[in-house]
Amino acid sequence: MKKLLIVGMMCLVGQLHAQALLSPMQDNALMFLKSAKVTTMDHQEVDGLNFKSCSSSNGRLKSFTLKKEDGSKQKFKAEQVEKVVVEPKGQAKLIMSSENASLVSTLKKDYSGIANTKYITFERVEYKKGKFALLQLLDPQIDEHVKVYLDPNAKKTTNFGGIVGGDYKEFFAKKGDMTIYLKKSKYKKQWRELFGDNAKFCQMMEDGTLSPKIKDLAYHIAVYNETI
Repeated sequence: MKKLLIVGMMCLVGQLHAQALLSPMQDNALMFLKSAKVTTMDHQEVDGLNFKSCSSSNGRLKSFTLKKEDGSKQKFKAEQVEKVVVEPKGQAKLIMSSENASLVSTLKKDYSGIANTKYITFERVEYKKGKFALLQLLDPQIDEHVKVYLDPNAKKTTNFGGIVGGDYKEFFAKKGDMTIYLKKSKYKKQWRELFGDNAKFCQMMEDGTLSPKIKDLAYHIAVYNETI
């Protein structure tokens, strides 16, 4: 019975729809956006053509001014906004559509599902007690249990033309009310905090079907979603 379960889990891993993390947008890339939809904390929706200005650093979007369809401008601060959904244009759009250039190199496998994502989402996150910012969601389509954002203090090793980020090894994850800073050097223990409530997932990790490496983070999320 145990062997059958292991074989079944291995087949499931092989059948999972390929997924990968989106590559974080560089701060200056926010001006390469085609359109934006803002949802405020009081659930109002504002459509805009593009960002006229923005204040951001280390992936944290603190405030921005949106040009609306009627030509008027409206300024937003992070604490006023629940989320921003934007569509890239120009160079940013080309990079997003390229599997090789748009995916964070934390995943080496051919997980192309999210590579076809048309929109980028920034969500309001309390990254420190009482400190809020809009952070880019890196695992859209597979974020029903675990949401992954770039750690605002993460350091990259490479970049692609200043539009998208490079090889990041630190992420900010949110699962329900729990938040955790994931680090490459600690992930062999940290994965249990995110996925330890899934017995099937734990078995796959312990028997070597899955590898406890942060480069497989998106894959782990997809497996968790399918086996919970």
